[in-house]
Amino acid sequence: TGSIGLVGVVRKLELLDTVNDLSAVELQPLSEQESLDFMQRLSRDNGFSLSYRVKYHILKLIGSAWPYFLQIFLSEIRHWMRQNNSPISLKDINEIYHTRMISGTKNKYLPHMYERLAKILNVEELKLARQILKQCTKHPKGLNRDDLTCIQYHMIKDPIQRSKEPIHDVLEVLKHDGYLRQDNQGGQRTCFFSNMLRDYWERR
Repeated sequence: TGSIGLVGVVRKLELLDTVNDLSAVELQPLSEQESLDFMQRLSRDNGFSLSYRVKYHILKLIGSAWPYFLQIFLSEIRHWMRQNNSPISLKDINEIYHTRMISGTKNKYLPHMYERLAKILNVEELKLARQILKQCTKHPKGLNRDDLTCIQYHMIKDPIQRSKEPIHDVLEVLKHDGYLRQDNQGGQRTCFFSNMLRDYWERR
């Protein structure tokens, strides 16, 4: 495995014609029912309970149900419940999401995702990637192919460099690394993989 994907590494080394037998296997988030069952077991094992409405609202907020997201969210909920010694409401869940998950200090994943792009992309790719992500925060339903082409046109002034379409490499990294996903149901629109990362990006 590789943090930017083996295909991306091979392409950067210009070895696609040589190393030509790579196939990617993607791990998907938990399904809705798997997520609900996971939260049920996790909360029970840690001495508290959550209503179906609360658990479903958590899924709606984070957008993509990776076990890690659910674990840190439930950890913050447990901490809140111990502090307040009272049942938790949807309003409380919203507050925890925005003040502890998005802007809190425990969630190391979000700052890491913001900072690591500078380590895996060159200067021009980084500018393009950040502009794509910036525009995705403004369009929650995602960007279509024309939108992405327009971003590349404005970011890359040199026609020769633009003709190489570096946006393909940048998008491959962003999708593989868990920043973006392509919605195959809604006109191939590209949007943030998780609401949590989108909301953090917008805040930054």
